[in-house]
Amino acid sequence: MQGPAIDLVLLALLILFVGIQQYARPQLRNRLWFAGWVFFFLSYVVWEFRLPNPVLDALRDALRFDLLLLAQLTFVTSFVASAKRLPQVVLVGLIVGVPAVLAFNAHQISVFPLTMLVSAVVLWQVYGVYGMNALLPTQWRLRRLMILCICIGYGSAFVAHLLLDKNLDVQDWVLAELLLCCCVLYGADDQRRSLASFAGTLGFLAWAVFYLLDGGVTFALLPVRLHWVGVFWNVPKYLVAFSMVLQMSEDARIEKEQLADRYRDLYEDFRLVFERNPHPMWICSEATSRVVSANRAAVRAYGYSERELLEMDVMDLLADPEPDEETAANQADDVLGEPVRLRHRLKDNRVIAVDVTEHRILFQGEPARFVMAVDVTEMERASRELQHRASHDALTGLPNRHELYDRIDACLERSARDQRKSVLLTIDVDYFKQVNDTYGHLVGDECLKAVAARLQSRIRQVDTLARTGGEEFTAIIGGLSSAEDAPKIAAGLLSIFATPVTLGESEIQLSISIGAALFPDDGTDRQTLLRRSDEALYEAKRQGRNRAVFAPKPAVQMDLEPAGAN
Repeated sequence: MQGPAIDLVLLALLILFVGIQQYARPQLRNRLWFAGWVFFFLSYVVWEFRLPNPVLDALRDALRFDLLLLAQLTFVTSFVASAKRLPQVVLVGLIVGVPAVLAFNAHQISVFPLTMLVSAVVLWQVYGVYGMNALLPTQWRLRRLMILCICIGYGSAFVAHLLLDKNLDVQDWVLAELLLCCCVLYGADDQRRSLASFAGTLGFLAWAVFYLLDGGVTFALLPVRLHWVGVFWNVPKYLVAFSMVLQMSEDARIEKEQLADRYRDLYEDFRLVFERNPHPMWICSEATSRVVSANRAAVRAYGYSERELLEMDVMDLLADPEPDEETAANQADDVLGEPVRLRHRLKDNRVIAVDVTEHRILFQGEPARFVMAVDVTEMERASRELQHRASHDALTGLPNRHELYDRIDACLERSARDQRKSVLLTIDVDYFKQVNDTYGHLVGDECLKAVAARLQSRIRQVDTLARTGGEEFTAIIGGLSSAEDAPKIAAGLLSIFATPVTLGESEIQLSISIGAALFPDDGTDRQTLLRRSDEALYEAKRQGRNRAVFAPKPAVQMDLEPAGAN
């Protein structure tokens, strides 16, 4: 039936409203509903055009039928849109359904052979049965049975009416069949008995009945056409549209409720994790930096009560000097989400090392930061101890050979930059094997500790003394203004062994031999200086020990009277 222009306006507004709804909830089903109403609107637009040529007018009717058919197929597809075999059904539709539709279009334009028209109707039913079997889930037993009955029973009635009435409006019967399928499938995946599903089912049923009445249902071989149908022609479709909008609104409400339930569950999970986590956690305001919530682990670890924590600024926990606000903000933004090593001061004034991780969150509707602090004090201490062991001698605590090499390179680089001299001293304890043989290795180890302590007392903190062998030590001393300073340093080291080493009730007289090499006089690199100082040490031992020899031998030589028998 042709509707007035007001129907076009109402339908356009309806499509606009459905479009807004599907834009807010862009699900596939909602998009297909929107597309179906667009096709339906286009069919109305085509129907409003009057063409003087009968052939063109017939073509217009065929186009209108195709748009209506496309709209109804879109609605049917929307109810099974999640089916995995939908592409197969579309392919079969192109092979089987399209020829049937072309036959229906040909019948609309001109007289079409009845046999071929009946064959097209049969093909249409075959396509319906195939689509039902491929798309409908097996658990939809009742709906599958109803669709099968529509394809067989309705299809048989369709063929019978077509044989009885050659002027039967085939297009209305095809559309009515699709609307009956929509009536069965509408809300099929919704187990709730809602107003939307009831209105939609009733609307599709009434819409199909109106098409059948307009298409000329035959009772007792007499055509009965109810012309009053046109008065209420648009009521069913508006009822369907209303139910779809209501269904989308209902789905949105249900989703919000489910989302609220999930948020409540997530909040409860977060609260449990927050409260029972063994690591200190707190939430601080983004605007004021004040603590707004803290877990029990934070109360235990920091020694403050929960009330005291809630009255504190997070900056109050820092043991390090507080940076300016702009620098702190920039640093916080750069490392947000990454662990940062900080020093926190506890209530008892102890300082601990913590790895702090922060994340931006919303807390009670306000911007905030979630903070977790992991105490790494013991881990940091263990790490420092491991690093110290890797670079220092276990017996004396002095740097080992690997650490010494790095410090020699740094000292030489600094001396070259400052145009100063450095001296490398290789020191060996004289006759130390006799100490081990006489007193034992335990006493020998204590002697080495005493030697290291005496040597260290004459070495500046900026310089380096290292143990590089059993009874061998090496020192690198930089910042010398002239070469004459080096013999004075060596003489000072020799003099500290003039008195015996006291271990318990025993006194052991020790002496040392020193080989020295000057930078840059005797070499400009570590390897050369080490080699030259070793050669000088060999020369010192050859000359009788308890002395210092400088390379090249004997550039400077100092002989001291032996401190005692060795």
